[in-house]
Amino acid sequence: WRGRAYREERMTASAQLRLSLGEYSQAAYQAIAPEVKVPVSKRAKAEVNLEGSVLVINIEAHDLGALRAVVGAYLRWVMATVDSVKALGLVS
Repeated sequence: WRGRAYREERMTASAQLRLSLGEYSQAAYQAIAPEVKVPVSKRAKAEVNLEGSVLVINIEAHDLGALRAVVGAYLRWVMATVDSVKALGLVS
């Protein structure tokens, strides 16, 4: 690699998750949003937004392994949040 400029490619993933939580969609977003402040991995970063009842998660990673791990972590957090709201009987 001597004498060549090495450009690092990044991998990205985006998920748009329609939350069936009605008025609790904002609460679900607020439960997940703090996770962005403390990255799951030094090799990846995430951004989370709420657009109506759609949770948008954008992830950028240095490699496929980091991308897979961070996608999995955010999907598990979303699933746990939705399950909690449903378990409380707040939505069906």
